[in-house]
Amino acid sequence: LKTYADMMKAPPDKWWFVNASMQETQDFGTALKVNVTAQSHTNSLIVIDRAGKIRGAFDFQQADKLKACRK
Repeated sequence: LKTYADMMKAPPDKWWFVNASMQETQDFGTALKVNVTAQSHTNSLIVIDRAGKIRGAFDFQQADKLKACRK
């Protein structure tokens, strides 16, 4: 994830990229209404602010959508 963050020029004081166990990821996905399995994959980048509010979901492979989440 550090390589991805560096590639996206995500300032570490503003962005956190997290990694978790499969169970934690599934629990988190359930809370966000996103289906997560060992075989699933999504291009969605879910942005959550410091207050825990979901700010949006973006397709990280679409540059115009990614620009929107950088604001």
